Amino acid sequence: MLDVAPQTFRQRVHEYWFLVLKLNLFKSSQRTTPTDLKHQYWSTRIYILFLILALLFLTLYTSLIIDTKIIQIQDPPWSIVENLQIQSSTLECPCTKLSVSYKDLISLQPTYHQICSSEFVTAKWIEGLNLIASLSVESLYYADFRFSSPMFQLLKSMCDLANETVINALSMFGQNQLVTSDLLLPNVFAQRLESAISQFQLTTPNELLRLLQLTRNITYMNQFLSGSYANFYVDYEEVGEYIQTNMTLGIYGSTKTLANGTSQSCSCANDIECGRNAAFYTGPSGNRKVIYTVPGFYSRCFPVESLLPSTLQCFYSGQQCLESMTNITNEIFFLQMTKLNASESSRFMINTTINQLLGELFIESWSSKLFYRTYFNQCQPAICSYIVNTQRSTLEILTTVTGLVGGLSITLRILAPYTILACQSLLRKNRRLSAEIALQPRKIVFSLTKKN
Repeated sequence: MLDVAPQTFRQRVHEYWFLVLKLNLFKSSQRTTPTDLKHQYWSTRIYILFLILALLFLTLYTSLIIDTKIIQIQDPPWSIVENLQIQSSTLECPCTKLSVSYKDLISLQPTYHQICSSEFVTAKWIEGLNLIASLSVESLYYADFRFSSPMFQLLKSMCDLANETVINALSMFGQNQLVTSDLLLPNVFAQRLESAISQFQLTTPNELLRLLQLTRNITYMNQFLSGSYANFYVDYEEVGEYIQTNMTLGIYGSTKTLANGTSQSCSCANDIECGRNAAFYTGPSGNRKVIYTVPGFYSRCFPVESLLPSTLQCFYSGQQCLESMTNITNEIFFLQMTKLNASESSRFMINTTINQLLGELFIESWSSKLFYRTYFNQCQPAICSYIVNTQRSTLEILTTVTGLVGGLSITLRILAPYTILACQSLLRKNRRLSAEIALQPRKIVFSLTKKN
């Protein structure tokens, strides 16, 4: 039993192989000679081989073809568009409304430096300084810190003006339009608006700074008299038996000693920066002495010129300025003030000048929010389209290949016999050349060598 089964299998394989060898798809009743049959057998084999190779090539090629389809969605809801923006890079949604105001898309909120909300710009501090100065106004020097209430009043005005400037600038900024013909992707939307926000933040202080510089120039060029008596003084002198009073108007100046020992003088008449450090003074006119210099604060010809180069370091926690002022004046008022918090997060150092703070509009930071959903609603796309690339299914591949088999079969049936004829012709030619070469007489070349 074990020997019969393999023998039967080999017989069947032999029979099938014989049938394949004798397969004749080009059988002709007019050509039945052995040579014709042999030609027909080889034509059949070439035909089948070419047909199999062609089918394999067509199947592989068809399976690799990527079909491109455009899918359109009418009145797409936000949820679908949101998912498609993540999944497809070819999404296009033309807007029915081409422009949207920034005020509907952006929320900008500034956070101001703590000085603008501190007690040092309130009536408590300003009126307190005025009260202390009024107690000894006749003996106080113009540069005495107790006369500095106009500077803090000016500081409050600067904070208010910075806030108004920001509010007006935000109102104008909100009127700008984002113009788009197609719905922007979220990242592109964010990039465009963040660029606009950065430009807004950069240019907003410019108008206020130009106005401030113009005011400073006009004030200095016209030599206005300061209401705080910072740039002039009046001397009264009684003369004659009728006690006639002579009044003399003088311009304040300042003298400071340089590092090399020499002195340098300036006058409010010709130097806008003329002045000195703000301090507490004692003693009569002509013999005044500094008993305490206020760190970072200046006293110059005009309150604005005194304030801009000054710093707020004296009023931060950890500093002993207010305690020193209390010791000098015996006024507990200075200790009743709440100091600026030195540990509070800030992008400004405690020795940052008021001029630098004003240049940034006293803004510590900006908080911004972008409303992409609102932008989508305003854009109102009526239709969205995107491209989907898919490979053909097995059924589509079979349908395509089957549709090509008919024409391919006819072409190969025509080419197969001619291919065999061409091969036979080449073989005959090669055999003929070989026979001719074999029949040609051989030439024997003798080599003569000369013996020494």
